[in-house]
Amino acid sequence: MLDGLRGYAALAVLWVHFPQFGDSAFAAVFKQIPDWLDCGYLGVDVFFALSGYLITRIMLEEKQTGRGSIRHFYFKRFLRIFPIYYLTVIAVTLLTSWHETAWYWPYLNNFTSIYYTTPHPMTHAWSLAVEQHFYLFWPLLVYKLDINRSRSIITWVIPGLAIGCALAAEIYCHFAHDPHAMGFVYQATPCRMLTLSLGAMLAYKQLSGWHIKRRWLLLSMTAIYVCMIASKSVNQFRPSLRLLFFAGISITAVAYIVFHADKSVVARWLFGNRVIVFLGSISYGLYLYHYPVLYFLHWTNQQRLGVPVSVTSGLLVLALCFIIPIVSWFLIESPLLRLKARPPR
Repeated sequence: MLDGLRGYAALAVLWVHFPQFGDSAFAAVFKQIPDWLDCGYLGVDVFFALSGYLITRIMLEEKQTGRGSIRHFYFKRFLRIFPIYYLTVIAVTLLTSWHETAWYWPYLNNFTSIYYTTPHPMTHAWSLAVEQHFYLFWPLLVYKLDINRSRSIITWVIPGLAIGCALAAEIYCHFAHDPHAMGFVYQATPCRMLTLSLGAMLAYKQLSGWHIKRRWLLLSMTAIYVCMIASKSVNQFRPSLRLLFFAGISITAVAYIVFHADKSVVARWLFGNRVIVFLGSISYGLYLYHYPVLYFLHWTNQQRLGVPVSVTSGLLVLALCFIIPIVSWFLIESPLLRLKARPPR
């Protein structure tokens, strides 16, 4: 069911980036819904929470059984992340220039895009850079430290640093009135590490037998979402507060799926049906490919400037955004993932 949640997160991001279908009043309202509800950033934050939870749970299970190692972990991450990412970077470089994609090769674009806000076919890849930075140091802590010590680190140090960075950026944004401060909060690794670390902490809590009732998760998620919408409608210039809201909603959604989704018929239908689970399986490719497709067709929101597209052409491009990751899944990703069971010597 976690794949189902990932599928909905990918659809939310695509919904934000896709232009308006038709020029009717309903189409205009339908297009404004994801912006009003912050579906794009919330979808990315769900990806962060899922990544933090899943990789930590996998590493802890492997560590307990003695089947895993840092080398094997990075080998599996290499197979899952690098091939289609660098395939996309190479394709974009050939269609643009080396200068425009230079910071995407070392995964530093989440910092550079804060200050260079010109449209780019891989603008959305800042979130992949954040996750890659997390993968650089977190497995070292999990595998090298004992469980009790690493639990203390994930519970206090990492969330404390992330919240501290977010608050520092909020103070800077308030007093300096620098527009880059908002970009720093939303894209810089120290701040976005908050949700990843909360996901990792959830894996530790589950391992220790921690449990939370379903009604408290649902009430918490609803209350946080209402507070976020109210805060946005009153004062939109509070990025660090909204960052905390995103983290709260994302981690409660993941916790609900982990602890309670299999007990509800509606949840099993929403998150466990074959279509949404398959979309979750191809969500990495769907997230990675869709924006370059829209960009080179001049269909991004920044390029369209609110000008709607016809329903027919919109459906064709939307189908293209799904066909490419499906082909990539069967021809590139799935064959490579079969090699995961073969750890490097």
